Amino acid sequence: MHAIRIEEHGGPGVMRWTELPDPVPGPGEALVRLGAAGVNYMDVGARAEGGPGWAAPPA
Repeated sequence: MHAIRIEEHGGPGVMRWTELPDPVPGPGEALVRLGAAGVNYMDVGARAEGGPGWAAPPA
Protein backbone atom coordinates (compact mmCIF):
# COMPACT_ATOMS: atom_id res chain seq x y z
CA MET A 1 0.00 0.00 0.00
CA HIS A 2 1.06 3.61 -0.32
CA ALA A 3 0.89 6.31 2.34
CA ILE A 4 1.83 9.93 2.84
CA ARG A 5 4.31 10.07 5.73
CA ILE A 6 4.95 13.23 7.74
CA GLU A 7 8.14 12.90 9.78
CA GLU A 8 8.93 16.57 10.47
CA HIS A 9 7.26 19.97 10.71
CA GLY A 10 7.12 22.11 7.57
CA GLY A 11 5.24 22.86 4.39
CA PRO A 12 3.89 20.40 1.83
CA GLY A 13 7.47 19.46 0.88
CA VAL A 14 7.87 17.41 4.08
CA MET A 15 5.05 15.07 3.06
CA ARG A 16 6.58 11.88 1.60
CA TRP A 17 4.82 9.35 -0.66
CA THR A 18 6.03 5.99 0.63
CA GLU A 19 5.27 2.34 0.06
CA LEU A 20 4.43 0.29 3.15
CA PRO A 21 3.65 -3.40 3.65
CA ASP A 22 -0.01 -4.30 3.24
CA PRO A 23 -1.68 -4.45 6.66
CA VAL A 24 -2.89 -7.80 7.91
CA PRO A 25 -5.90 -7.75 10.24
CA GLY A 26 -5.64 -9.66 13.48
CA PRO A 27 -8.36 -11.61 15.28
CA GLY A 28 -11.50 -9.50 15.71
CA GLU A 29 -10.24 -6.84 13.28
CA ALA A 30 -11.35 -5.90 9.76
CA LEU A 31 -9.34 -4.53 6.85
CA VAL A 32 -11.15 -1.70 5.05
CA ARG A 33 -10.26 -0.65 1.49
CA LEU A 34 -10.40 3.14 1.07
CA GLY A 35 -11.60 4.68 -2.17
CA ALA A 36 -10.69 8.21 -1.10
CA ALA A 37 -9.19 9.92 1.94
CA GLY A 38 -8.74 13.48 3.07
CA VAL A 39 -6.66 15.56 5.45
CA ASN A 40 -8.30 17.19 8.44
CA TYR A 41 -7.68 20.96 8.66
CA MET A 42 -6.20 20.56 12.16
CA ASP A 43 -3.69 18.07 10.72
CA VAL A 44 -2.57 20.70 8.22
CA GLY A 45 -1.90 23.16 11.07
CA ALA A 46 -0.07 20.55 13.12
CA ARG A 47 2.13 19.67 10.14
CA ALA A 48 3.00 23.28 9.47
CA GLU A 49 3.35 24.60 13.02
CA GLY A 50 3.15 21.78 15.52
CA GLY A 51 0.92 22.16 18.53
CA PRO A 52 0.31 20.96 22.07
CA GLY A 53 1.06 17.27 22.30
CA TRP A 54 1.92 16.91 18.58
CA ALA A 55 5.17 15.36 17.52
CA ALA A 56 6.15 13.91 14.17
CA PRO A 57 6.39 10.11 14.29
CA PRO A 58 9.85 8.53 14.37
CA ALA A 59 11.32 7.76 10.95
